[in-house]
Amino acid sequence: MNTIKVVSLEIDKFRRFENISIRFGDHVTLIAGQNGTSKSTLLGMLAQPFSFGIMRGKTAKKTDASAYTNNYHGLKLHEFVDFAGKPFMYDCDDVFRLSKEFDFGKKYQYKTILSLPTGKGSGLPDSTLLTKSRDRKNKKEVIGMRFVTSPGRPSHKPGEGNFPHPVIYLGLNRLWPLAVTKECMFSGDVLSAEDKKWYVEKYNEILCLDEHGNDAKFMNTTEKKKFITPESVDYDGESCSAGQDNLSQLLTAILSFRSLKEKLGERYQGGLLLIDEMDATLHAFSQDRLLELLCSVSDELALQIVATSHSLRILEKAYQSGLKNKIKVLYLANQDGGIVEHTFSTYQEISDHLKVQSTPPPTRRPQKVSVVFEDKEGEFLFKQICGSKLRNYVSCANTASLGSGQLKNLADMSKALPLLRDAIFVPDGDMAKTWRKPPKNLLALPGKKRPETLVYRHLFSMKDSDPFWKSVSTTYTRQFAITSEGGASLEKGDDKKWSKDWYKKQSQYWGRGNQKVFKSWVKAHKKECLMFCKKFLKLLKGRYKGDIPGHVIDRTLAEFKDS
Repeated sequence: MNTIKVVSLEIDKFRRFENISIRFGDHVTLIAGQNGTSKSTLLGMLAQPFSFGIMRGKTAKKTDASAYTNNYHGLKLHEFVDFAGKPFMYDCDDVFRLSKEFDFGKKYQYKTILSLPTGKGSGLPDSTLLTKSRDRKNKKEVIGMRFVTSPGRPSHKPGEGNFPHPVIYLGLNRLWPLAVTKECMFSGDVLSAEDKKWYVEKYNEILCLDEHGNDAKFMNTTEKKKFITPESVDYDGESCSAGQDNLSQLLTAILSFRSLKEKLGERYQGGLLLIDEMDATLHAFSQDRLLELLCSVSDELALQIVATSHSLRILEKAYQSGLKNKIKVLYLANQDGGIVEHTFSTYQEISDHLKVQSTPPPTRRPQKVSVVFEDKEGEFLFKQICGSKLRNYVSCANTASLGSGQLKNLADMSKALPLLRDAIFVPDGDMAKTWRKPPKNLLALPGKKRPETLVYRHLFSMKDSDPFWKSVSTTYTRQFAITSEGGASLEKGDDKKWSKDWYKKQSQYWGRGNQKVFKSWVKAHKKECLMFCKKFLKLLKGRYKGDIPGHVIDRTLAEFKDS
């Protein structure tokens, strides 16, 4: 991929971080934790080793000559600015304040591990940047602190220093109340028709408004950056709520990266968007939609988005929605005077930690999911496919005693009755076609025919020398089981009455639950059984009230791994 990502920060010492490795996701990383757990500090550390152009020193405002990559050579990167008119770079100083008493004079050091574009030469062989603090002194007095970035070894040759990569940081100054700003100025900068359409569309989607006739224009204040604001029939940027104002600045940042991607063309290698308190001022619906948008643009613009949040709504969505594959949750906590990362596998754990409470462990295993078959033959086949491995999570029953066709009636009723909706109905394969629109909790057995017919066809097609026959009995042969019973053709098994009578006679030889013959059939039809297993596990996980461990799922599918 032609993109750059931050893989991790390897921190030797930085404030209360000490000897800790922190990994980030490729798409959206949410940093959560109680107050005072260095979440904003981490954002500043992410921003520090990058710059997009040089604004100070001997090489200020010259063309790029990075020793790390030649991707931007010949470009004056400082001329690429965001919609606020600011270069795509931020220092720690932009994110948090350094303390004279507790920061100055300290020796801070950390490494930034990068994932670099494949197939291209790199002047950063180990993909590592080293950032170290340096004292600012007036004679012998320490009056400040600066940070110096170099390759993953102590060095600072020409072209080294910060890595060229575009960054936008959105801090809490974006929440400065409009009511106390000194002045709001609307600029004459023109927004393209495409960008304006996108802004108005996302503004309405996220805030759940019906103001598609809105216009959009830039507004600037002393306390905030320049950003896009809405202009309605009865309000503009000066009279926006805090949530509208906040969202507008988030959308402006995304549009800045869209513009940068267009300008750089094939040289664009993604970017880093850092957001402090992303959920601030937004109601629950808007938080949902904003998270969805961030996941979407992380793909579209190859953005790595890292945001802090205390929102249980957002964290629940990160754990329990379809977005979870694009979101990494990084939870920081205070422990013995330092900062540690906690790994939580469920939303309940992270919710408890933020609420400072504890959920008692369950006193008993959640209730098993009911799985209903037409008859015991279907149940026997299911157990050989996957049922026996899932016996701690399913409870099997069949409708044979209720009369023919009752499974179909119950399955149809489950569309309306919640109690039945939690069950899984598994008809024989030949029944699947009887539903024009089957219930969502229905899954037919593999094979497309009733189990008796499947077994007959399986044995009819088997060679006389197949090991199956002797595994049943030394005198159990194909001649005995098929030929002597009148099994003259494959189609004979389609005769319902004959195949049921034949099956009943033979079943006494196949062991408990007819396991020998069904096990043989499953082994011969692994591909069909694998597809059935995957679909069944999806239905089961959606109905079982607890967690099904990964090793149970792996064990269930392992038998079919070669199919």
